[in-house]
Amino acid sequence: MRQSFVVGIFVIGWGAFLATPTYSQGVTAFVVPDDQPTIQAAINAANPGTTIIIRTGTYRESIKILKDNIRLVGAEEPGTVIIDGKELVDVPGIHLLNASRVEIRGLVVQNFDGFVGPESDDYHAGILIEGGRANSIRHNKLRLNGSNLVLDRSDNNQIHGNTVALAKHAGILLRNGSDGNILKSNTGYDNDHRPLTLPLDELPGCGILITGGSKGNSVKDNEFFRNGRGIMLENGASDNQIIGNMLHDNAKFGIAIFAGDTDNNTINNVLTNNVAINNAFRLLTSAEGALIGEAGFEEGADLFDELGDNSRLLFDSTQALPNKWEDNISEANNVGGVAIKCSTKAHCHRHDRIPVR
Repeated sequence: MRQSFVVGIFVIGWGAFLATPTYSQGVTAFVVPDDQPTIQAAINAANPGTTIIIRTGTYRESIKILKDNIRLVGAEEPGTVIIDGKELVDVPGIHLLNASRVEIRGLVVQNFDGFVGPESDDYHAGILIEGGRANSIRHNKLRLNGSNLVLDRSDNNQIHGNTVALAKHAGILLRNGSDGNILKSNTGYDNDHRPLTLPLDELPGCGILITGGSKGNSVKDNEFFRNGRGIMLENGASDNQIIGNMLHDNAKFGIAIFAGDTDNNTINNVLTNNVAINNAFRLLTSAEGALIGEAGFEEGADLFDELGDNSRLLFDSTQALPNKWEDNISEANNVGGVAIKCSTKAHCHRHDRIPVR
């Protein structure tokens, strides 16, 4: 109640001022749809430094932000301001293009799921930050998009406290030299967690994917589960810190590092205090019918490093490896000889384990 009261005073206080016809000079806040009929119209009318407050409702529009220092904020209860792309074709939800110091907070962005090809990650995004710096994406719910949140050539952004779910490809994707970003306290699930009857080489999606030479990013205190993969680094993603994350019930890997080519190795990453449990499932058959079994390193694992000695990933080794693994926890779900019998194929729990006879 106290929060709603404060927001109400803010809106009423600005109402008389916003009633004047000259929106482009001196205005520091717009309310949608009170002052502008659409979110895009409010952005077009805004100057740097403007806060755009969005009332409860579903807004079927694709939004482009080309200006610095704009705040886009859901005005009321979390989950009630929805930007929906269900009736739109081949557009992202919110596109920040060469924009910096933009804040997006308290929104739901969904159903921007078009595929633009030809690469596997060429999906439209719920939020796409392209060429941006020092933006803040906080406490949003991004779901049912091609990839939920994409950073492309974008540096020093803060991605904090978001929920990313049900993407076709990635929950959060950093690509093309996106450096120095902070991903903290986000939750992601069911991002490209397709049926386990598919071959695992057809599960390209991730909770978090860092690729394309993206460096110096911090991925800390996130939880990702029931994704195709939990966290994956590839293609020259180097000097990143992966710390204190929880990865469980992902279809292929909890955390995986893939080497890249000889000129673009994935090296000098620090991975510490992560917990990886119950990852790397595959479908087996037996006389009793389908069972969900545990894969080896060649098919999936809790912790995997293509450049390292995988048997030593669970402790601090005295021998230097291309990437540093220290104090991570795994229940060694890649060990053979154990199968999991489940009531559903989508989600299995530790207490469902039964021995293979």
